[in-house]
Amino acid sequence: MSKLKLTLSVDEELLKEARANMIKSGLSLSSTFEELLKSFTKYGLEDISKEIRIEIKYTSFEDIARKRGTGKDSGKLIRAMRDGREGRLS
Repeated sequence: MSKLKLTLSVDEELLKEARANMIKSGLSLSSTFEELLKSFTKYGLEDISKEIRIEIKYTSFEDIARKRGTGKDSGKLIRAMRDGREGRLS
């Protein structure tokens, strides 16, 4: 995997404190930031879920559309609720 140089603007005091804690833990700023970025990816979430022993299930938009109920129209239901609230507040 190739590396990319990155420039960030962060609070100076925050960086000093974080860097001091990273040094105590034997971590580099680059490796810590890379781990943070991983936590925001699918692969990072899978690693975390394995570590805490929970299962992640991914649902596609097609699955949601297929499983969605065809009952009441939510727009009409919400409008009725809002109209009812408006009548009680007036």
